[in-house]
Amino acid sequence: MQHLFIENMRRYYERNYDTSHSGNYKGVRFAVFGQGCPHNCADCHNPDSHDFEGGYDCAIDKILEEIDKNPLLKGVTFSGGEPFCQAEEFAFLGEKIRERGLSVK
Repeated sequence: MQHLFIENMRRYYERNYDTSHSGNYKGVRFAVFGQGCPHNCADCHNPDSHDFEGGYDCAIDKILEEIDKNPLLKGVTFSGGEPFCQAEEFAFLGEKIRERGLSVK
């Protein structure tokens, strides 16, 4: 069973008015916030996610269970922390999400 170290996960509504970019989505999305980030950007919107020792260990199956609870979801957004610091695990999660017919960004 694969695991991710995450800071948080939650549902949110994204409303995007920019129709010129095909990567933008509208609707209810689920966010997975990875824990750990080496960048320490001064204007980071989530500085609590920087510490690699913070957050909690969460089974990917548990994240998928939470995603599956809401049939209104249009997709899942990976945020952070820096998801690329757990690239293999987030890639695996992304594959499982796409198998459900949801978008990943």
